[in-house]
Amino acid sequence: MNLEPRFDKVLARYDEVRDLLASGEGGDAQTFARLSKEFSELEPVAEAVRAFRKARAEMEDSRALMADPDMRDLAEED
Repeated sequence: MNLEPRFDKVLARYDEVRDLLASGEGGDAQTFARLSKEFSELEPVAEAVRAFRKARAEMEDSRALMADPDMRDLAEED
């Protein structure tokens, strides 16, 4: 199951809501409140997606380093 499209959707919506709130184009007070609530719900999810992607990239970099015999030898020495 590929979750990347869902992750992309969450991040895009997070950015969209953040930009709406920052620009003041949120409309009336009720719309602003709804967007603020949505933003507060999306924020921890967006942070988790970014952290996951960063960890995955670091893991892939580590695997690439371990595939290089010279780098693996250096890592094993430490």
